[in-house]
Amino acid sequence: MLLAKYKTRNAFCGFTKPISWLPQWLYIAWHLTVRRSRMKTLASAFVALLLLPCLWQGAVAQSSKDYTVLVHAMATTEPTPRIILTWDADTAATMVTIQRKLFSEPLFGPSLADITDGATSWIDTTIREGDLYEYRLLKTCSPRSSGAMGHIGSGYCAAAVGGLLPPRGPALLLVDETVFGDIREDMDTLVSDLRREGWTTILRQVPRAETFSSTAVESVRALIRSEHAATPLGAIILLGRVPVPYSGNVAPDAHFPDHLGAWPCDGCYADVDGVYTDQSVNTINNDRPAQTNVPGDGKWDNSTFATPVDVAIGRIDFANMPAFGSEVEALRRYLRKNHAWRTAGRDTTVAAAIIDDNFAASAYPEAFAASGWRSFAPMTAAAVRSDIRAGDFFDDQASGRPHLFAYGCGPGSDASADGVGSTSDFATKPVHAVFTMLFGSYFGDWDTRNNFLRASLASDPHILTTAWSGRPHWYLHRMALGETIGEAARLSMNATWNVGGQLGAYLPNGLMSPQGLRISGVGDRGIHIALMGDPTLRLAYGKVGALGDLDGSISSGTVSLRWSPPVGGADAYAVFRQRGANPNFIRVTERPITDTTFTETVTFTGTIRYRVVPYALVQGIGGTFYEAGTPGTVPISITSTTEESLPLASIVVAPNPATETSRVTILGNVDGPVRIRLMDATGNTVQEYQAVDVTDGVGGFWLSVQHCASGMYTIILDTPKGSVRQQIAVVR
Repeated sequence: MLLAKYKTRNAFCGFTKPISWLPQWLYIAWHLTVRRSRMKTLASAFVALLLLPCLWQGAVAQSSKDYTVLVHAMATTEPTPRIILTWDADTAATMVTIQRKLFSEPLFGPSLADITDGATSWIDTTIREGDLYEYRLLKTCSPRSSGAMGHIGSGYCAAAVGGLLPPRGPALLLVDETVFGDIREDMDTLVSDLRREGWTTILRQVPRAETFSSTAVESVRALIRSEHAATPLGAIILLGRVPVPYSGNVAPDAHFPDHLGAWPCDGCYADVDGVYTDQSVNTINNDRPAQTNVPGDGKWDNSTFATPVDVAIGRIDFANMPAFGSEVEALRRYLRKNHAWRTAGRDTTVAAAIIDDNFAASAYPEAFAASGWRSFAPMTAAAVRSDIRAGDFFDDQASGRPHLFAYGCGPGSDASADGVGSTSDFATKPVHAVFTMLFGSYFGDWDTRNNFLRASLASDPHILTTAWSGRPHWYLHRMALGETIGEAARLSMNATWNVGGQLGAYLPNGLMSPQGLRISGVGDRGIHIALMGDPTLRLAYGKVGALGDLDGSISSGTVSLRWSPPVGGADAYAVFRQRGANPNFIRVTERPITDTTFTETVTFTGTIRYRVVPYALVQGIGGTFYEAGTPGTVPISITSTTEESLPLASIVVAPNPATETSRVTILGNVDGPVRIRLMDATGNTVQEYQAVDVTDGVGGFWLSVQHCASGMYTIILDTPKGSVRQQIAVVR
């Protein structure tokens, strides 16, 4: 077995230079069956877990770009609603498989098309206006040279015709109390910008913690949980030296033992219902004492998030960054460029990206920079592929119109990435890019002096967000339809290759070998995943104000709502309802409406809160979507009707009978994760899905029954208020 040699801080994965073999890292052996039906569904493939020391003989893909599908989506209503996908050609590709799902669905469905003729476009004519779609393209590539291995590349994009984004929960701003007064004016501007974009804001001061403090961390954690319990949060912004939590026993950059132990873990703050213990990890790190993690020290044991991260979170923190002078001035500078972006930045920015890759894919088949190629392609021009190109992170962005995106990776230290630059470069040179990702050794552990990752955020004049992307890969494609960078971060935090024994929704790339297809799972759901910057930032902004006066009444069991449009008007509205113990608002208008009135008959008693959200129709990169403005809310007390007799939810199954897969759709007054069980005729549970997301009262997933014998089965939906059942027949 070959073992990594850990020699210098300027090496990645312990190597002093790229060589033709890898250290120990986690691979997933995905053994694809040769049956055509199984190849088409992909999600039904058998998944096994292997830990392999790998010897790569001969060349593999020549660049990280080869491991991706650069896909772009365009939506149109002519002659009917449809989405047109185009992607880059690859002469090594023998097949491109296209799959689709709704944003709210956990897994992609069966293949919609298998492209084997070299075509680079495909049209989806089966969409519905108002739905938010994402597509996954997987290309199977033959070896590029004698003795090489074939590989799988992936690409993702988002598209819609009039897609309706859900209204945002409140933005919680946690501000270091020692800088609060000094940055108050610029912070007030941020609050004003957020409110103009439809956010409600909650501003709280918290004590500063220069070094790790378990008491301070638990105080912040309790505050976040309390605010989220009162009203589910939409984003958390950490501004200043908000106490930094630590967790785990990890070294995702593979530097053992000098980088092993607890890492900073802001995402754990946003996992509001996760259980984090401090009992089992007992690691002393003399090289980096901050990473020492022993029982009872307040640093948690968990190396992965305990449960899915619930809220988008990002940090704006320039403590211990003397290369940039005054910490307060760095915060002010960031807040001012944040405001500039929100007000006019998109109009002055070109939809282009620079990829500065200093890890050869032939030596590192994880293809770290594929994160940049894959994520940026859906948000750059469809036909002009020069708009996403290899280049130099600093030199190619030293002047001119800012690029939307930039990615850089190379062997690193706390304050540098070889081939990319250093903290000193960020302090002295301009970088004309807005959303960035960086990758290399050591600086992913961002709570260090003059840290390279945070240095990008402190630079001038444009960078607003950054992330350590490569272990794991990040997925930003939903930003093309108005999602925030924070939601993209949360998607990346929660992404995993294995969901209930099936392939997860998001997988990067892999190599085919005699042992199967090996897909990198390094870093998936790791506590180290973090966003540096404001999580509420987006690519496109709609212009719609606050809803006007909202009134409601009840008569003979019928609720009537009426409202005034925002100043400047709105393109559409949606109505949401909240009642009982469920704190979430459930959408009751299936599609956007243009009227300023709404009625519905209710069959239950108690106090109901209705929320009406105004929307502006926005032309995004992946189609059109409705951007939410500031909503209005009105309570209505109902006392003259009987308690609702309808079931809590219903299940729709199609096809039924099923032979391989069936679509399970959940409808009803339920929101959040639910449990689904598949039970056979003898009462045994044969499959179980623990966390199927139901958003705005609608959710679903693809159920695989390929391994079930013919017969009758029961699908059981378990909710806090009871269970709902639906039968399904399996035929062979």
